[in-house]
Amino acid sequence: MDLNKIWSDIESKPPTGPGIVSRRIAPESSRDLFVGTSFPNNHRMLILKVNSETLQGIESFPSSRAVQTTVAPDGDNRVDVRVELLVQDAREVFSVFIANVATAVLESGSDADAVQVLVEKFHYWRRLLSGESNEGLSPDAAQGLWGELWVMRHVLHPLWGRQVVASWTGATKDDVDFRLGMSTAEVKTMRGDLPAVARITSERQLDTSSGTTLVLIAVLVDRHRHGTGESLPEMVRACLELVQGADRTELEDLFVAWGYLEIHEQRYVETRYSIREVRAFHVLQGFPRITESDLPEGVGKVSYYLSLDGCQAWRIELGQVADLLPPDEARKG
Repeated sequence: MDLNKIWSDIESKPPTGPGIVSRRIAPESSRDLFVGTSFPNNHRMLILKVNSETLQGIESFPSSRAVQTTVAPDGDNRVDVRVELLVQDAREVFSVFIANVATAVLESGSDADAVQVLVEKFHYWRRLLSGESNEGLSPDAAQGLWGELWVMRHVLHPLWGRQVVASWTGATKDDVDFRLGMSTAEVKTMRGDLPAVARITSERQLDTSSGTTLVLIAVLVDRHRHGTGESLPEMVRACLELVQGADRTELEDLFVAWGYLEIHEQRYVETRYSIREVRAFHVLQGFPRITESDLPEGVGKVSYYLSLDGCQAWRIELGQVADLLPPDEARKG
């Protein structure tokens, strides 16, 4: 489905006046789905036509600085749900987003399911659709993603199996990177040739007052151009091979939520990472940290730096993680 070609064809023959020119995609589908361009501003869009009753209970649709979702009447109790690109610099990302949404919408079983899919996909893509950066992850962000995926692949997937996908919360702004029942893990990835200092981003990140078991895993890497090691795209593909079906689709969506797209792959292929050391710590009473209960009233959103050398009393062997973070059903048993 080459949506860019359809848009280009539409834009090569602009109308004489203002308006929207659209073309239906996959006419054999029971979903009324179109791509179009509004003139004279040349805003590309996806249009889903549904019965107005389908939208009952939906108070608002998601939008961002770069992409706007609106609803417009279409006559005969029908409405258009329009996803419109506002920032032209985000056109490349928008094209991939719309192709992703269109595929999921066309596979949906009803108009209600199609609307729900659209909203859910926007949630995963929100970071990339912000319009703030359309060129991929920064070097530090790419390194951080590589470290989380290393832990997923080599530490937690052997313990949790397919549940590891649902447990990965690093892309969704949870306080920790992995959460499965009462088992939690926070990953910090840093250069191995620098002082082993981890940045803790909130007073809740190392808080175990709710009774959770928390393991802090520090991944110390050597980062270099070319040579040995593993690139971020190679790590992404290796993690995708761990799961199948709906779990693989969910993992692909989580990569998007993290800010990773295949169209930016060339930015990452030359940078390779190799493990210098992995340290694990059981975060218990007395562990050096700042938690919510430590803060005076009116103080919040605290970030600070944690020296790993000062946490030696709580260090554990990587093999002990299996005992501390069992699968959810094992903990219940």
